[in-house]
Amino acid sequence: MVKIRIAYICHFSTPQIREKLQLRTLFWGNLFRRLAGLSKLEYCDSGTWNEDFIKAFENKNKYECFVVGHHLGVKREKQKFTMRGVNYVFFQEKEYVAKKVLNHIFRRQTEQDYNFCIKQLNSEIKKINPDVVVVCGAENAIYSPSVLCVQNKPIFVFLQTLLNLPKRIKMEIGSPERRIIEDLVIAHAQYFGTIEHEEKEYIKKKNPKAQCLKLMFPLDKPDVKISKNKKFDFVFFANGLSKHKGAEDTLHGFIRVCRKYPSAGLLMIGTCSDEYKHYLLNILEKNGCERNVTFIDHFPLKSDMLHQVTKSRFVVLPSITAALNSTVRESMYLRIPTIVYGTSITNDINASQQNLLEAQMENVDDLGEKMIYAYEHPNEMGKMADRAFHYAEEHFSTKSVGDTLEADVEAIINHYYKDERISNNLLLM
Repeated sequence: MVKIRIAYICHFSTPQIREKLQLRTLFWGNLFRRLAGLSKLEYCDSGTWNEDFIKAFENKNKYECFVVGHHLGVKREKQKFTMRGVNYVFFQEKEYVAKKVLNHIFRRQTEQDYNFCIKQLNSEIKKINPDVVVVCGAENAIYSPSVLCVQNKPIFVFLQTLLNLPKRIKMEIGSPERRIIEDLVIAHAQYFGTIEHEEKEYIKKKNPKAQCLKLMFPLDKPDVKISKNKKFDFVFFANGLSKHKGAEDTLHGFIRVCRKYPSAGLLMIGTCSDEYKHYLLNILEKNGCERNVTFIDHFPLKSDMLHQVTKSRFVVLPSITAALNSTVRESMYLRIPTIVYGTSITNDINASQQNLLEAQMENVDDLGEKMIYAYEHPNEMGKMADRAFHYAEEHFSTKSVGDTLEADVEAIINHYYKDERISNNLLLM
């Protein structure tokens, strides 16, 4: 039996990955960062969706999968290990401490130099000689440019955040350098996984021969201890607090709740700069709500963060630029009533029954009204959360998405090497 050889290019960290790697203490790097007034480096979960994607190829005889990337703090230049039938290769992630310190001192905003990292990945891809190259995200400068040197191989890109969409450019999400990299990868690759029609339209404009396949990022039910003690009425959570994730709109909506219910409470989870935190606090102080809101920066483990989320009665996630953030799906799994801005994807989720409470996009008055409605109708919201949980189990699980991913990879192999048509049910229509 001839195995399908896959090179999966990404950047992520989980407790299971860190257990397999020999990692540095980060002492010297953090000493320099402390002297320069930079935030502390630490090992924490990131890009965990990659682990869920990789599960589709674990312990299956028909695949030979190689996961290749960089990891913070790796002691040797390259470390390899095999786990559940998948081969992992991780390189050192260069921190360029001196350059970062100088940039901070002189307040320069310059792009990181990842040329050395890209050369490492290029060399490893050549050694693997895969049948198909899979890359998670076109915009990530530390690894996505590595596929630009891949010739005569199908390249399958899972779209994470398409930085070149007009709305994201307007909100200055991502740097000009990263948008250039993204366009180069889009022009070079042949296959793309997405569920957003706007992304498909952009890809086809830049690369008319591209094939766009339906692919949802997978997410299994989180292994989280559910708190029965509800300390907060509402919670917003993200890796980072920002306008495009909906942090500001959440505060403006909550201010409207406080006008009617002065004792209501909101928890905000996510990191941000001191300047942005001060800006958010000013919004609250001007409206007399600063005592109603609690801020928590971050948690090294996602499970700890999600446990904190379960201490709230309702989740508010009004993303402005994403059709469906992973945080919305996590909230559905946690059986917490979730309030979102309506998008094409949330409309689909609510097509047959209401699973999410939708507010009009960027309408903070409507968002506030929906938050008040949830506050006043807890029983109805509880039933909605139960329906959302069952929807998530059926549509978001690693098993469900993994089956689609397997079919997509095999269809790409057939299409590229045998010039067969990809089945219509796989194409994004």
